[in-house]
Amino acid sequence: MKKVFFTGLVLLIFSGFGLSQELILMEKIRTFTKSELSSIFFIEALYNVDVYRIHYTTTNTFAQKDTASGVFCLPVKANTVFPILIYDHGTVSDRYDVPSFGSYEQSISAVFASFGFITVAPDYIGLGISKGLHPYVHPESEARAGIDLVLAVKAINSLENFHYNDQLFITGYSQGGHAAMATFKTLSASSELEVTAVAPMSGPYSISREMKKFTFGDTEYFFCAYLGSVLLTAKYVYPELFTELEIEDMLKPDYAVMVRKFEREEIDLDDLNDQMIAKLRQNNGKVLPKRMFIDSVANAFLTDDDHPLNQALERMDVCDWKPEKPLKMLYCKNDDQVTYRNAVYADSLMHANGSETVSAADVFSSGDHGTCFYPAALALRTFFWQYQEIGTVGTTEPENPSISIWPNPASDLLYFENINMNVQGKDIMIRLYDATGQLLATHKILPNAQAINNIDIHYLKSGLYIIEISNSNGLVEIKKLVKSPQ
Repeated sequence: MKKVFFTGLVLLIFSGFGLSQELILMEKIRTFTKSELSSIFFIEALYNVDVYRIHYTTTNTFAQKDTASGVFCLPVKANTVFPILIYDHGTVSDRYDVPSFGSYEQSISAVFASFGFITVAPDYIGLGISKGLHPYVHPESEARAGIDLVLAVKAINSLENFHYNDQLFITGYSQGGHAAMATFKTLSASSELEVTAVAPMSGPYSISREMKKFTFGDTEYFFCAYLGSVLLTAKYVYPELFTELEIEDMLKPDYAVMVRKFEREEIDLDDLNDQMIAKLRQNNGKVLPKRMFIDSVANAFLTDDDHPLNQALERMDVCDWKPEKPLKMLYCKNDDQVTYRNAVYADSLMHANGSETVSAADVFSSGDHGTCFYPAALALRTFFWQYQEIGTVGTTEPENPSISIWPNPASDLLYFENINMNVQGKDIMIRLYDATGQLLATHKILPNAQAINNIDIHYLKSGLYIIEISNSNGLVEIKKLVKSPQ
């Protein structure tokens, strides 16, 4: 078990990824209370959360030293050891719409911390304080931003009640799902950090196949700016593929002008999208992103696998490899921005590659990209709770090991024994969740070291469930329950 402690500005240097790595700045931004966090997600928060802004060094797309930013969210609980979680944010409109500058993604990061995870959320290269173009859905830079933020946070040695174990969880939504998968893949090929479990949500893992088909066909697609951002990234990150192609050689003039304005940060991503949609409707009557491209380029992109753009998109894919640690891809079948086929296709490839730890789950079939996050986050919480270990400083045992449930598997009555939660005279709450994270039942019992309490579970379907046991002092224990047929 590792312990580390912070007062004021921190400057630390340690070895990392071929260059010296520095934790440049750490400053407290705010504290979220449990009630504030519960109101954001309508999910009960288990801990208050302190949020800190981090400036740290990492490497950019060209393996050069860069200064990046992000946040570090710490569950507030004295003498408690938590696992670390990387949360990768989704696509943002401009460089300041990121966690360290107070975006909504900061609140989301804090919500995950309230579930009992020390949460770090990188802003990414080219966003926040990082200079230059943001390399959108570029796997290597996404991964380094998150990995180096974890390493920077682990180097903090002056922050009271900051205690972490060796567990590492990774998640993210939309672009963040892609970043989470890229981080997992990178760490699977290195010994920098050991991954415990990963749950990317609604991510574009297959850009060269599934996203290409979804965005470049004859069905209207209303998020054209994504293509402009991908095109800029491809040209920027893989210049050797585009020695004879500029943006103006691929896009029709009106759209090339728009993309260049976005590149110079004269307009943001929302502006770019609005302008592209308006021009497509004016010129074609329908919003078909392929009509933004010069006809010969569009045809080559669709028919020539060796076209530079196709080669670039293949390098951005994060779906064709063999994960060895638990991975659950969460999606909604009606997603209108990132097709669910990304998860289904990645799942099939990974199983074909021999992985036995991968699954994909539709968490809300009718949900679109905007409404998928909430059910995905619920399912993620339940999935991670199966592996999460929370301990006490000075011990190697999980918190409150005296609580036991039996039988397990169970078919009708489930018994709770020795429920004292280390505090006599406090009401104990039992909350039962299904595998999707939905709260099914609550049960209040009075603590007594000699008491045996039970709840009726005969009505539950067979399968895996999560039980949360908590008291008013913030002590929490998570149990896994297998419901067997009667």
